[in-house]
Amino acid sequence: MPIIPPMTEIREVAHVMLDEQVNAIPILDSSRHLIGILTTSDILRAIVHRSPLDLRT
Repeated sequence: MPIIPPMTEIREVAHVMLDEQVNAIPILDSSRHLIGILTTSDILRAIVHRSPLDLRT
């Protein structure tokens, strides 16, 4: 499973989750300590509540 640092762009995290076909991914600090778990629900919540969100590619 990939290591996702805390300041990774949400789009990049979503891309990794799609590629790996997972619905949750651990967020690790530089010492590889777990600091959180990001889920697809968290990503959807961010899209809904944080505007404006530019989804253009």
